Amino acid sequence: MVIKYVFNLRSEERQRELPTKIIVVQSLDEDERVVLQRLFGYLILFRERIQMQTALHDDYIPFVPDLVQLDYQMEPAFWAECGECDTKKLNKLAVKVHNGEVWIVRSLRAETEDLKRRMKKDGLRQNRYRFLSLDEEMTEEVLRELQPRNDVTWYLGRFDPPIIQFEFNGIWFESEFEVSEF
Repeated sequence: MVIKYVFNLRSEERQRELPTKIIVVQSLDEDERVVLQRLFGYLILFRERIQMQTALHDDYIPFVPDLVQLDYQMEPAFWAECGECDTKKLNKLAVKVHNGEVWIVRSLRAETEDLKRRMKKDGLRQNRYRFLSLDEEMTEEVLRELQPRNDVTWYLGRFDPPIIQFEFNGIWFESEFEVSEF
């Protein structure tokens, strides 16, 4: 069984042509933070042809990405993991997504640092992974406002300096985020 969240989107940022609606699926073994990680991963890392939770139907890659962008040869050019992810899977992704960017989205910076420690301990390849760590206070406040149906108006998302501005169900948010590498 799964829970579906609908996000009606509107973009006020010219270069970010968002769809009018996305649906984020939460499985029963996930908490609502994963829903927000997928949503904000989608919004901040947005690119043409980005897809969410899409089976690739590729025997070589047996995983379902949280976010993915396929190139014209149907190979992942971008892959993002949201929620819990073990280092074995990340190690396999570094090989299987050989030409693509691999991102890991977290809502708590402490989770990011803990995962980096485990990756180092398990000997994962360096300079292969990027992390997007959301602001904890912003995540908690948006979690309190999360409904089965939500309205999001996107105003700004940039990496230098890393900042986002948006309305979530009529409430204004301006928040920083952090990008790091492993």
